[in-house]
Amino acid sequence: TRFERGMITLNRERICLTDVLQDALHVQRPHFEQKQVQLTGDLPADPLLVLGDAERLTQVFTNLLVNALNYTGTGGSVHLSLRQDGAEAVIEVQDSGIGIDSESLKHIFEPFFRANLGTQRGTGLG
Repeated sequence: TRFERGMITLNRERICLTDVLQDALHVQRPHFEQKQVQLTGDLPADPLLVLGDAERLTQVFTNLLVNALNYTGTGGSVHLSLRQDGAEAVIEVQDSGIGIDSESLKHIFEPFFRANLGTQRGTGLG
């Protein structure tokens, strides 16, 4: 990948993860409305600060939301949540889309892995 080859540098600084996620929700909302998919967010009222690259994290969360939208049919829903668990930030994207089968789920963090989702409808819990 470009990151592994050193072509992408991360500008790590103290950022508010709540703001990054709020921005991603705001930017994607019109796309969800156009497809008639409900987009909701559950973000903490207090800032959740992390060390990270705001631009790259925005890109990651935007990609997750776009992916959820692409695999969620009209009338479906996507929910983004953020919470603190001790010293960690926990981010969840849940959708009512087709989901990922358990065998493919084992491989989702492998570089370039792509699940064969076909047209089968699932629970959206993957």
